[in-house]
Amino acid sequence: CRSCGDRLYLAAPQLCVLQEEIRMPYDEETVAAFDCVKQTVASMGLPLMHQRRYNGILNAMEMLLEDGRPSKEAYMCLKSALLCLARFDGRDEDAHCIEAACKTFETHVGSRML
Repeated sequence: CRSCGDRLYLAAPQLCVLQEEIRMPYDEETVAAFDCVKQTVASMGLPLMHQRRYNGILNAMEMLLEDGRPSKEAYMCLKSALLCLARFDGRDEDAHCIEAACKTFETHVGSRML
């Protein structure tokens, strides 16, 4: 950009955006409460390839929760995907543990789900 001499401005000025401080809300309390779900999955002792699939869903869930105004519908879809994956992997007992951890989390979040 012009203020810092970045070459990007010369190539495509419409792409050069000054880095102004934009503060997105971040709900530390809700994200911290979600740790019980992440820890439950981490304790399952999954092979690395399987763990990556679970982590993908958990990451999407956590990103949904970060701004403090999570969509209940989106959360429920991701929770369903997590439980379906556990059942697909033949881990019915683990699915029950994940369900219990999610219920604990949901109790903590309460009415903050939109």
